[in-house]
Amino acid sequence: MKEKFVLGENLNPRLFISINNEKIEAEKTVMGDQYVFSFENIKACLGFQYTENGFRYTVKLRNEGNEDFSPETLGLDIGIDTCMAKFPDWNDTYFPTFFRCEKSHFYGLLRKPNGEILGVCCKQPIASYSHNYNSKNGINFGHRIYNSKLDFLNCPPLPKHHPINCHTLKAKEVREYVIDFFACTDYENWRVILAETYGLPMIDAVKFTLEKGEHICPVITCNKEYKTTVILPSGAETTDFTAKDYGLYSLEVETADGFSATANFYCRKPFEWYLKSAREEVIDKMPHATTHCESWYGFFSGFLAAQHYPDSGKDEIINNMFQEIMPLCFDFENIKPKLITERVQNVSAFISVLVARYKSDREKHRESLVLASKFADWLITRQGENGAYYRNGTHYTCVIYPAKSMLELAIAEKELSDDEFFKESYLRHYNSAARAINQLRDALDNIETEGEQTFEDGMISCSAAQLGFFALNLPKDQQEDYTKAAEYMIRLHECLEQGVTPDCRARSTSIRYWEAQYDVLLMSNFHTSPHGWSGWLSYAYYYLYLLTAKKEYLIKLMNSLGACVQLMTLDGKLRWAFAVDPYIPVKRRLFKDESDIVKSTYNSGKSTQVGYRGIFKEDVVGEEYIDMISGWYQTDANQKVTGGYYTCPLFLEDQTLRIDNQGGCCDNDVHEIFKCLEETVLKKAFIHQNDDGSFLCYGCTVQKQNDVIIVDLNEFADIVVFSANSNFEALIDGKIHSVRRGINTINC
Repeated sequence: MKEKFVLGENLNPRLFISINNEKIEAEKTVMGDQYVFSFENIKACLGFQYTENGFRYTVKLRNEGNEDFSPETLGLDIGIDTCMAKFPDWNDTYFPTFFRCEKSHFYGLLRKPNGEILGVCCKQPIASYSHNYNSKNGINFGHRIYNSKLDFLNCPPLPKHHPINCHTLKAKEVREYVIDFFACTDYENWRVILAETYGLPMIDAVKFTLEKGEHICPVITCNKEYKTTVILPSGAETTDFTAKDYGLYSLEVETADGFSATANFYCRKPFEWYLKSAREEVIDKMPHATTHCESWYGFFSGFLAAQHYPDSGKDEIINNMFQEIMPLCFDFENIKPKLITERVQNVSAFISVLVARYKSDREKHRESLVLASKFADWLITRQGENGAYYRNGTHYTCVIYPAKSMLELAIAEKELSDDEFFKESYLRHYNSAARAINQLRDALDNIETEGEQTFEDGMISCSAAQLGFFALNLPKDQQEDYTKAAEYMIRLHECLEQGVTPDCRARSTSIRYWEAQYDVLLMSNFHTSPHGWSGWLSYAYYYLYLLTAKKEYLIKLMNSLGACVQLMTLDGKLRWAFAVDPYIPVKRRLFKDESDIVKSTYNSGKSTQVGYRGIFKEDVVGEEYIDMISGWYQTDANQKVTGGYYTCPLFLEDQTLRIDNQGGCCDNDVHEIFKCLEETVLKKAFIHQNDDGSFLCYGCTVQKQNDVIIVDLNEFADIVVFSANSNFEALIDGKIHSVRRGINTINC
């Protein structure tokens, strides 16, 4: 560890103070193995020493003045470079995977793609934390995080599990913080070290999202006496761990010596309710014709809901939207995109939308499959000799998932292979997808992404998902190479996911942080977990579970999708994403300007829907849900607009810029969650037999009677996925089924 961390070389801690939205670096003086930071009457002395398996900062913070000091923030940049700029260097770079403040202490970890973990712990209360996202003109447009900061002082508002009274350093007050960084072998080792070495209570669980009637089953690691309290969705306290009502349950653990820990659990509604509600929200927060497919992703929820739960009135509205909006984006006659013609993911997403529309009514919308086949041929023209899909020379196979879209189409075409057109197109499109997947298998993480090159969520999760999807559609004796490649990629991705957070709202979702300015015109970067693109990771979990029968993938799938569906409120209102960062000062965020109404919306929209222009204001957000804006940020009928921040009225200090052709935003990307939900868990129950013979169940309960396993379904399911480590008989919905060792897919 000594050779990896050297103060002044690869460790460069700095002290920053924020006052009136201005970030100021304190003056630093080097005194041997100590740093002294100075800002006006504030002094901080940082001592450094090596420990048995890491290193320690000891920070003494002193107010030498006669007046209290209350900045917006005062914090220590921990000095670890987290910028992941290029292959293969990023595999040996720490990413700030997880930080958490509790009332009594702070803990977290940084992780490298190669699996190395660096834990961090401070047994004194730290007000908050923040990340230094790369920026341009004062706005965080970049795709990288340079470093992270522990904020000893932070003004409110802060999440309720953060410490209180950590905003002001009183006159002559001295505070001391001991911050340990320590090497870990894995997540479990990290928890054990925090609990046993540092005496902190740690909360974990298998299920963070529950079905009604299930029990909250926390795994509390603690080496001292403690008490627990459950806070119900109503706000009342109880000691009953049963999820009797839908909503958020909070668990609080407090030790006898005053250390506390918190966790959140959620009782969800049936999955079918979320897909039906998503269709309602497509109508209320309708797609837009823009340069970006993220603006019309709602068509997935609309058409997939129509496939499973037809509703002639709602389905007609969404089909009318499709017929009005999509011809503004694509030339159906000449088979080419009209907007940003080289943005290949627009075309591949459109192919998947057309397949979904076809499946919603195979007879009525057969022409959608024909159109999808023709646009797939256009996509093939963007395929390189090595099999990858490209945009202007940049590798784009993992920008969303063009190979998966191509394969979704090929599978639908194969069903119609008695038709000569579809027989030929199936072979052509399947071979195109196979070439792209083979390139992913060979390249692994030596690939590229959209925008700024970095080691990022989508590039890795979309590779794993596409490799897994392809493997699953191969004969078993041909799956191994693709499964191994997918597992390799998903292991790299662990540093970019919320794998250890004790918060059901984010558990096992991916970490993204640059989407807000495009999607909801909130001009700041911050961790969004979940975001619509968290669905990409959930696909990968699902495919890998079916391919390997490893329980960890099933658990991650269900916690991840459980977090994702919480973006839908219990009264059916869809939100865009969950902001994980605890304190995000935003210089410009778009709000509804109720004094400025847009004359009309698309002809196919709800007649009562009113559109508004937006106005930029300052705001502070943190550890909260961020609403969609497309329900009110409208454009005029028959208008196409750019996606994201290009079309909003920008209020600057000296002028106001207004653009008439307004209404561009990309918050419809949240509907990827429901596309994923439909493919992976809708109308399915999962039963995994543990090594001790017991069962982990989702969507059902299991009891053993003599030598027969009796399955009671909690929700409607027409498929039970049964992973068994022995052979036995199962009674499901009144019918006996033979279950054999391994993965069984049983049609009820």
